Amino acid sequence: MGHTPLHLAAGLGCDDMMPLILQQGAVVDALDNQRRTPLHLAATVGSCPAVEVLLAAGADLSLRSGDNNESALETAAINGDVDVVRAMVRHGVDVNARDSQGLTALHAVAESNQAGAIDALVEAGAHVNARGRGWKGGCIGPAEEWCGRSRAGQLSPHCPPYCGQKRTHYRCQCPSGRWREASSPHK
Repeated sequence: MGHTPLHLAAGLGCDDMMPLILQQGAVVDALDNQRRTPLHLAATVGSCPAVEVLLAAGADLSLRSGDNNESALETAAINGDVDVVRAMVRHGVDVNARDSQGLTALHAVAESNQAGAIDALVEAGAHVNARGRGWKGGCIGPAEEWCGRSRAGQLSPHCPPYCGQKRTHYRCQCPSGRWREASSPHK
């Protein structure tokens, strides 16, 4: 895997050991064989204290991991780790940063069942109408069905209503051009 001791400590959430490793000269943004930094691993396990240690040491929030080109912010949001998302926001993460396909963290989390992470991103200024290349709709919110894949979850109140319908009625367009509609269980 090519992990450094800092990778291992971050991936296990051992935030008490990390300052000692950093004081000995560990590279805070070292990449493992999958091009993940210790920050990516801390975000993967949802360790807010480990994330805070790495950010205080100057970890680069803009770095993306190898195969999936995912930022640490996207990882935390997809996993629903709202405290980790908010820690990254406090440290100045660009919530509207785009990947090679023009997608943001909000795009990444829209397919998950993580309404809290969506709310945290939107509160931090994420653009709900951002469009990636090939994306035909700007509506972001985890609907019960998204592009033909079953997703149980809540709709985000930040997804705007369409055609004058009630605030609890949502319509989102998938890249395939098909429309999905859902109504929030809340009035």
